[in-house]
Amino acid sequence: MSAWCRVRESYVVEKTAVSNKIHAFFLEFGVSRSKGKRSLSEIPLLLEDSKAPIPDGLREIISRLYDEYKALQQQIKQVETRLTELLKPEPLAEKLMEIHGVGLITTALLIAKVGDGKQFKNGRELAAWIGLVPRQYSTGGKDTLLGISKRGDSHLRRCLIHGARSIIQWHSESSLRWSSWLKKLQSTKAANVVCVAMANKLARIVWAVMVKEPRFQA
Repeated sequence: MSAWCRVRESYVVEKTAVSNKIHAFFLEFGVSRSKGKRSLSEIPLLLEDSKAPIPDGLREIISRLYDEYKALQQQIKQVETRLTELLKPEPLAEKLMEIHGVGLITTALLIAKVGDGKQFKNGRELAAWIGLVPRQYSTGGKDTLLGISKRGDSHLRRCLIHGARSIIQWHSESSLRWSSWLKKLQSTKAANVVCVAMANKLARIVWAVMVKEPRFQA
């Protein structure tokens, strides 16, 4: 499963690069387009519009790049379908995906790399192994917390941080148990610090669901 996740990640990187190329060519020829999936989905209609201020040479280039973008999108869907099939017999998969911020890819990586999680004594150990615990600098009896290092599993860490970002965006105003803690943190800390702290909390929740086997309750 870990290999399938790496394959998917490589397709995502390629797709992002192609998307950036499309936007760059539009800007180079003075065609203003907003970024995002919606803007890209409108490209076929734009290319068919003979009145659009796009040179013929650019139309052909954008058409080729858009075909490449769609092909990569299809490859990503196929990999996700395969991962869904691989996760079906896994008893933990359904429970992990019930956790806010934990989706298909994060679940696949957790099962492939962490297993049942029982090798960790607690959620903090799992968070530290992933690389979501801040480094410490101590001098003169004073402890200073620094940013997270590049140690740990970068792919899994990135997925949990993305999941934390989605929680902050879509669930910060809901009645989740961590909402008050999250709002307090947002009032005193920078956005990136809040995001990593939320990812750390996610890792601890994941460990609890894996080891103690409760259902996630928001």
